Parts: sequence; C-alpha cells; structure tokens
Amino acid sequence: MRIALSLIVILLSVSIYAQDDNKSSFLKLNNLSVKTLPYFYAADVQGYNFSGTIIGIEYNLIENRVINKFLDAEIGYSKLTEDNEISSAPNGYMLSFKYGYKFITDYNFFSSVRIRVSYSENHLRNSGIGEINSWKKEDILSMGPEIILGKRFNLFNNLFIDFGLGATYNYSWKDYKSYTWIKYWPKVDLQIGYRFKKLKS
Repeated sequence: MRIALSLIVILLSVSIYAQDDNKSSFLKLNNLSVKTLPYFYAADVQGYNFSGTIIGIEYNLIENRVINKFLDAEIGYSKLTEDNEISSAPNGYMLSFKYGYKFITDYNFFSSVRIRVSYSENHLRNSGIGEINSWKKEDILSMGPEIILGKRFNLFNNLFIDFGLGATYNYSWKDYKSYTWIKYWPKVDLQIGYRFKKLKS
C-alpha cells in the first residue's frame, strides 16, 4: 500500500511538471485544489454493496481562458459486501486510482475524462466436496475509461461542490470468475472541495 501511494505521488509530480506552462511555478499552491467524498454507500451494484471514501486533487494547468484545463486525480477505497443477508462470504475491497483531465468552462460546467486503474480482492465459494462454507480469495486488476459531465457550484471561503453524472468501464486481461460485477456501472459524482486560489471578483 505504501509503495503504491508513493508511486502515485511521484507520477503526479512528474506529470504536473511536464505539463505546467510555467516551470518556475512548479507545484504552486495557488494552482491546487483538494476534494473529497468522505463517505459513500451504493446498494446492489451487480449483486454487491459498496461503501468507502474518495480523496483527490486538481492542479490548474491552463487558466484565464474560456475553458480551463486541470490535472484531475483521485484515490478511492471501497469495502465490498454481497447483497445477500444470508451470505457468509468474507468482505472484499477495491482500491482505485483515477488520473486524467478536467475541463471547466467560465460557467462552471465541466467534463472529466480519466483512466481508472482498480485492484479488488473478492472471495468465491469453493465448490469441491467437503468445502461447504469455505472461500478462496480472488485478486482482480482492471483498467478502463471514466467520463463524467457536471457542474461546479462555488460556495464561500474558496469551497465548492461538484455534481456530475457519468459512467466507468473496467477491462481485465484475465478471465476472472467473478469479473462481471466490476466491468461497468453508471456514476453519480458528488464531492466537496477547497481551492487555495481565491476567485476573481
């Protein structure tokens, strides 16, 4: 986990430096925004219930134009439980990293286009003789696009709320037995954020 987070931080730093028009302002705080969905719960997503949290950053690459361009990255953690009251399956989890761009107009409408990389740990029931109520772990690694369209609502003290609708699709190179539940789903995106740069009045 620590290695993965370290690699993500390095990737973001290199990406920002390579794309920032003004290298002298590399990782300038005024260009940064942080955002989060502290807790979410999604019921009956292809037979599973999801609960977890999302944190992310945006870094302003191009500003003072009709459409502003941001580097957009998020990390999400979800606990997975089967949508079945009598199931005794152990809980699984999903760790996701999303990386791409967000484009915001002067009217605060936005589109977010990102690549999503997900790692999941799920448990399948063994079907052999004498293996009733025994489980085996299945690790799932997947990747795919995520697209969200929405609107940003500016609040006070540099706070904002993003609301959007979209979809995500995950592809895996391995034919997992339980993979169908992770392939695709619609999304409702609701996050609160804070920008370090004050808006122009």
